[in-house]
Formats: sequence, structure tokens, C-alpha cells
Amino acid sequence: MSDRVKADILIVDRDPKTRADYRSWLEDEGYKVDDETDNGKFAFRLCNRKDYRLVITAISIEDWDGIDYIISNSLIDPKQKILVIDYLTEENIDALVQEPTVVGWLQKSATRGEPITKEEFLRSVKAALQ
Repeated sequence: MSDRVKADILIVDRDPKTRADYRSWLEDEGYKVDDETDNGKFAFRLCNRKDYRLVITAISIEDWDGIDYIISNSLIDPKQKILVIDYLTEENIDALVQEPTVVGWLQKSATRGEPITKEEFLRSVKAALQ
């Protein structure tokens, strides 16, 4: 029997304002955010202890490349659902497509010059949780 605890959502992003926005948007919709971090290694340790319903992560995170974090996390929990939100390159997308735990991604747009909207974010979260 697993010692991992059931949990709802983990947010992994290097920007504290982004993490706060995501948390606020999720909680406004009734979702429970259990944990957040800017650190890939810490997120990996959390995922070893808890069974998150969804992990929302960026690729650009502290202490560990996001793609490496996703691949490693997939090895410990192949059923984990991961939603990626970041400025994604073609190389990033090629890597994400190969990971069965990645249930979606949302492309931040450097050319638009604005962050993703609450509506885009929540639509992606709802799709990832289906």
C-alpha cells in the first residue's frame, strides 16, 4: 500500500506572482491548491509523497529543467496529470508530446506581450482534469 497522501493541485513556477495568480484563479473556481513551489527538485519530492490530481508546471523552473522534472515525475507516477504553461519552443513541444503524463499545455506568448488570461488558464485546467 502506498504511503502517498491524496492531494489536489501542485503549482510549479519560478515567478511568485504567477503562482499567486494561478492559486487565486483556481480557488475562485473551487479548486484546492495543496502546494506550490519554484523548485523542480522540491516538486519532485512532493510528488513522491503526495498523489496530486493535477500538477501545473512551467518549463523554466528553479533547480531542475522542467522537461527533466516531467520525465522523472512520469517515472514515479505514470498516471499523474501534468499541465504545462510556459513560453514553449518546438523542441519543448516535441518532448512534451512524448510524455504520456502531459495532458495539455498552454503557450505563453512573448509576441503578444501579455500573460495568459484567467479564462484561458481555467479552460486548460478543466480540459486537463477530464
